[in-house]
Amino acid sequence: ERTRATLVDPEGRVLYRLQADRVEHYPDDNSLQIARPELRYFPADGATWQVIADAGRFYDDGREVFLDGRVDMQRLPGKGSPPLRLVTRDLLIRPREDYAETAARAVITAPGSRLAGTGMRVYLEQRRLELLAEGEGRYVLDRQE
Repeated sequence: ERTRATLVDPEGRVLYRLQADRVEHYPDDNSLQIARPELRYFPADGATWQVIADAGRFYDDGREVFLDGRVDMQRLPGKGSPPLRLVTRDLLIRPREDYAETAARAVITAPGSRLAGTGMRVYLEQRRLELLAEGEGRYVLDRQE
């Protein structure tokens, strides 16, 4: 109940911090079932992401994280990183690869822009996002004279 944990890589770099209403451990496959996870994710590019989901499952010592149900993922503003918000469902995250994907509809908003599509791959360190189908976008250009 009311759990907090930190996952670090072999070099000691913090990958993410987790807090959750409840965590259940299953020793048969060493997985964790998590109720209402809230993650702070720290990819190698120096950005900070906050991720909130309905539920989650962690496998392989946190190498794979499945966030079930509604997922709200926000890149917090920082040095060279404007705020960005991604809302989707059923997201797979591979923290050690700075990678995430979903087959569901995803909506990405940032100041002056909105992207949406069905199916998505995110390469966080590269700051690259792929929408796989039904992609649409709106951008407001900042025209300075």
